[in-house]
Amino acid sequence: MNHTFKRYLAICLLTLLTFPAFAFDFKGIELGKPSDPSTIYYELRARCSKGVNDYQICNGDVTIAGVSGIMNLVMDQAGIVIRISINFDSENFDTVLPEVLNKFGTGKRSVFKVQNKMGAKFENIIYTWKKAGGLD
Repeated sequence: MNHTFKRYLAICLLTLLTFPAFAFDFKGIELGKPSDPSTIYYELRARCSKGVNDYQICNGDVTIAGVSGIMNLVMDQAGIVIRISINFDSENFDTVLPEVLNKFGTGKRSVFKVQNKMGAKFENIIYTWKKAGGLD
């Protein structure tokens, strides 16, 4: 028996060093702006560690609209925030999505079909926003 579910909502905010007038930020941490591990911990309670090429990789639990999610934030060697990615469980999709769309606009919607070992089918729905000159 096959079932189709909304698997999770992934919110990806990506950037490089070209900044439009609109600022992408999450709880005061702004994409394309400098930050540091202590600020990330203070503002988001996420812990950072050094990754490949001396990038800072920060992970932690966060909330949007009272819903818990798992965040991954990346800063380059200069401490510039270049990615914020937040994943939410499917049961919270309809709560979180309107809040995010209201704050960041439409974004790019991608749907990926996946199937688990038991044969259940899922949709992974990912919204991505990028600044001009940003990463996809």
